[in-house]
Amino acid sequence: MILRKLIAVWVAAGLFYFGMSAFFPVPVFSASSLEIEKQIKAVVWSAVVEKYPEYKNDEIKISFSLADNIFSALADETKEFTFKVLELYPRGQLLGKVTVPVQVFQNGRPDTKIYLKTQVEIYRPVVVASRMLKKQTVIEDADLVLRRVDLVRIAKDFFTQKDELLGCETKTIIRSGMPLLSWMVRPVPLVYRGDIVKIKVVRGLVQVEVMGKALSDGKLGTKIKVRRADNKQEIAAVVVGTAEVEIN
Repeated sequence: MILRKLIAVWVAAGLFYFGMSAFFPVPVFSASSLEIEKQIKAVVWSAVVEKYPEYKNDEIKISFSLADNIFSALADETKEFTFKVLELYPRGQLLGKVTVPVQVFQNGRPDTKIYLKTQVEIYRPVVVASRMLKKQTVIEDADLVLRRVDLVRIAKDFFTQKDELLGCETKTIIRSGMPLLSWMVRPVPLVYRGDIVKIKVVRGLVQVEVMGKALSDGKLGTKIKVRRADNKQEIAAVVVGTAEVEIN
């Protein structure tokens, strides 16, 4: 029944040209069709929040494409409609660009199904770079800014507080406006690969100090490989300070 109405709407709104059998549908807008769209958006919003409760406090933006005639056809009916988003295929995502199946109910009874080309965007303020940050830049407050970003378009390991990043070091180049992700930063190492380091060897009450070279970067408390300068022996040691490691 809805399909017949939809075809009727297209025919009524079509523009016919002499010598051509095809027609070109023109969207028909009315307060009722806009209300139908609003109702379906609300149903899709509820489905998104149910599937992804972590986004319930975020700004969820839902838009449809090529759906104006569907809404017009539904609004043209005299009976009351309600809607329900159907289950997607297994592991189907209800985010980004997706075709959403919707069951239409007429007076509480299933009437037909419609399939809507939908875009679901999730916006939240996240930390992005205010300028280009070179590799091994120690991050300061001026390097960061909060900006609304569509979470669907980025990985989940983003930051929402600038304080979490202050004093960290970049592991790669970060372009201006790019969200900072956890893999892009690290705590500032106290020892860098190639640094000349003091190696403390502690045996009970006896402590011996020799010089050596770090073979990898290391932050406080991490274990790295070092090479003694006197005999080229490679040993594991714990970073205990700036350019200082210890062997227990």
